Amino acid sequence: MARFALGTLIILCGAIASERSEAANWRICNKTAEPMWVAIAYDPGNGRHVSRGWWRLNACGGCATVGNYNVLGVWYHAHNRDRSRRVEGDDLFCTSSPMAFNLDNQAACRVPTNRSLAFLGFRSVVLRGSTFTSSITGRAANGSMCID
Repeated sequence: MARFALGTLIILCGAIASERSEAANWRICNKTAEPMWVAIAYDPGNGRHVSRGWWRLNACGGCATVGNYNVLGVWYHAHNRDRSRRVEGDDLFCTSSPMAFNLDNQAACRVPTNRSLAFLGFRSVVLRGSTFTSSITGRAANGSMCID
């Protein structure tokens, strides 16, 4: 009986940890010296991930509010125009390029006839607080930097 109760507690804690009590406004800002394009992904709670994009972030401080989420885990991918500079991670999500997209599951990328769809690596983010900002930093592809 004690094992069952402990297992149930762990499962319940995991379910609680995956959702927030209140939604968080998520902003992504570009602190590099070149424009960046951003795509995001999240799990709306049904196990079918959603990926959306593209937001253009101006150089040296361009920001976009990419959504309001009451989940803890979200992901993003960013790249410059020629994709020589990228922010990515190990989690793969379906995207469309160069068009805007809103894909409700990963099955879309498995359709062999649609060449505009592809999996890209996304970086994981944990949203904290009611407003959370992720910042893209570093040098531009040509080595230039923003001046604060």
